[in-house]
Amino acid sequence: MDACNEYLDDAVDEFANMFLSELANDYMKVYQLALDRPIVLTGGMACIPGIVDEFERRVSEELDRDVEVVASDTPDLSPSMGAQRIATRLVENL
Repeated sequence: MDACNEYLDDAVDEFANMFLSELANDYMKVYQLALDRPIVLTGGMACIPGIVDEFERRVSEELDRDVEVVASDTPDLSPSMGAQRIATRLVENL
């Protein structure tokens, strides 16, 4: 479990302290809107049982506010499905 804890620590730090701070500095309105919506975890790590809830708990604690974190039923396939949808739209707009 040490590897999962290290991964979660790094992911929470990157998201809460790097990404969100840059977003707030550059786009305050988008930052405020983003925190009012669920955070979606994708990728293979999101398949680990309990990781979504633990990420939610740690991010909420780090930001000192309640956040909602969700994942699809197949988070390992979600990135490629999203890329396929983007590619389809780009081709349609050519």
